Amino acid sequence: MALLIYMVQAALYARELYSSESIAIDSRYCPSLLALCTLDSPEFVQAFFVGGSILSLLLFFAPAWTFVPLALFYILQSLVFKNILTHNVSFQYLGFSLLILSLVTWLKRDPSSQGLLNQVFRMTAIIGALSYSFSGLFKMQNSSWRDGAALCNFNPTLFFCDNSILSVGITYFVLAAELLALPMQLTRGLQIWSWGILTSMHLFILVFYNMPELSVGLIAFRILIFDPRWISRQNEGTKHQDDHHVTPPLEIA
Repeated sequence: MALLIYMVQAALYARELYSSESIAIDSRYCPSLLALCTLDSPEFVQAFFVGGSILSLLLFFAPAWTFVPLALFYILQSLVFKNILTHNVSFQYLGFSLLILSLVTWLKRDPSSQGLLNQVFRMTAIIGALSYSFSGLFKMQNSSWRDGAALCNFNPTLFFCDNSILSVGITYFVLAAELLALPMQLTRGLQIWSWGILTSMHLFILVFYNMPELSVGLIAFRILIFDPRWISRQNEGTKHQDDHHVTPPLEIA
């Protein structure tokens, strides 16, 4: 659905952004294998977006079709290379998610590949966590993040910006969540906590910063990497602690 939202939104400006009528396009680095790099008439571009919208619906209603995520990956790459100015961070996660979905739908045809499927999801979650930790390290180079003012600099009207202690604390919490994403992902029992914190962070951005083109794609990626086994492991850990808690016998006077 994240792709469908983008397709519908961008279709309104497709001629200006991606067709031969655009004045903001430099196609020198656009590979000829990508359709929009050679066929960029306004009519073809509109048809291209219609096809992308239909495929996005098919991905939602028929996720078992292997060719659909591959076709959407091709469309997404065509858009990125045709006009790099329209690129945003969520495109990288959406493209990666589409490739993983294609691999998963192919592996699911073989019932004996469940172990490999588990490893695919595990490595996808680790790669995602690595990107968050790298993002946190990159933010550390910015003085507004080190000072704890970054979130309120982006939107000074937030409910916590009037309280300097609260605003600094929330900013540092977000920064710590990104920096610790990889170690938490690699620690048994902490994966579900990391997933919940980072997903909540994107929901917060979606609600308070009004950036659906960024947040929706990243939330879709978070949903993709969610592993239900994290919950069972958390419950097992709690049960293990309860089993080792011995109630002292009542003393009889």
